[in-house]
Amino acid sequence: MNAESISVSSVLKKGYSLYFKMLPTLIALGLIITIIGGINLFNETTIADPSKEGISILTIVEAIVTWFIGLSLYAVLIRGYYNQNVSIGDALIVALKKFFPAIGAMILAAIIVLIPPVIVGGIGFVMMGGTAQLVTPAQSTLENKHQISAYEANMPHTVFKMDSHQPQMIHTQADTNAKYQSSQSSLSDVSGSMNQSMQPLPTALFLLGAVLLLWFIYFSVRLALIIPLVVNQNKNPFTAVKESFRLTKGRFWKTFVVIFGAALPYMLAFFIFSTVCSLVFPEYAGIALGIAVLIVQLVLAPIIPATITAYVETLQPFQTNA
Repeated sequence: MNAESISVSSVLKKGYSLYFKMLPTLIALGLIITIIGGINLFNETTIADPSKEGISILTIVEAIVTWFIGLSLYAVLIRGYYNQNVSIGDALIVALKKFFPAIGAMILAAIIVLIPPVIVGGIGFVMMGGTAQLVTPAQSTLENKHQISAYEANMPHTVFKMDSHQPQMIHTQADTNAKYQSSQSSLSDVSGSMNQSMQPLPTALFLLGAVLLLWFIYFSVRLALIIPLVVNQNKNPFTAVKESFRLTKGRFWKTFVVIFGAALPYMLAFFIFSTVCSLVFPEYAGIALGIAVLIVQLVLAPIIPATITAYVETLQPFQTNA
């Protein structure tokens, strides 16, 4: 098939068909992540000390296992795509071999996607005044408390004096007017300080943020094919990055829609489960949502690598590794 004639619908159809075809094996592999994720969720919600900050060992183990199983999914899917026999053991061996090359490819992708926005954003922030234009919440709160205290101390008050014949209220007008003017000045200072602390950032900074967001989206899509190229087509990290750029050249929107179409069921299920958990289990929403995420990840997340595998193999078939 001519790569130029590839339609989004045909790629999505291949991806979903591959997903359903390999679903039992994909779930078997995903159960490993689900079990470890469940143990980590139980530890964080019932055992772990909330006063201790930092990343737990279980969280690190879960991240490593998730990465490892994710690579093995691609090894399963490529064999399923070409109708070849596949075993979980073989897929795990392939994932073990490609573990560090895939990490290298992801590091290169992160350098391209994240480092330039961080550098440009930092330069732009400094050029626009940096922290001199910003007031931290703690500083603003402390300053406002001092000013409010001064305002309360200068509030106009009435002086009572007792006459020898009868009690009477003597209003010291001059003193009251002076204190009133002072209190109004203090209140104005408090209002000005609060407005300054909440002053919106310059429009240029928002425009810069929009440009950096577009950068992130654009290069994330252009580099979305590196993992199947490393795992399934034996590319080294540098070649995988180069090939991903080549394969998506002139196909940005097509690639974007393919990825979005693959991720849509996962996103919808996550939204529905999160809404239901917050309404039905308000007291245990965190635990319920964690369990729901594990289930959705187990069942629906493999649609994404299945569709990306089908997309890469449609653009550039490579059967010698399958």
